[in-house]
Amino acid sequence: MDSFAEKKLTDFMQQLASSAPFPGGGGAAALSGAMGAALGCMVCRLTLDKPSYEDAKPWILGALEKFEEHRAEMLALIDGDAAGFESLSKAWAMARDDPA
Repeated sequence: MDSFAEKKLTDFMQQLASSAPFPGGGGAAALSGAMGAALGCMVCRLTLDKPSYEDAKPWILGALEKFEEHRAEMLALIDGDAAGFESLSKAWAMARDDPA
């Protein structure tokens, strides 16, 4: 399976709107989370340059680091959700007497 996190946004949205089983709601939620974290990064970076926030610089740098971590985690969850659903779909397709 190709990485959904590596797709162009327009391609991701096209597949999300299709009848394909994934990406689905989990992937869409993870993308939204990644975008929220990216916006947090943007605010931190814009604020770091302002002299009036010099005293808050250590806190802002810490927040920036956390936002970057969360952004990476959310992007990984896009593919994790698809992989999990793919496994679940395969399990649903198994015969009940299949020992696997």
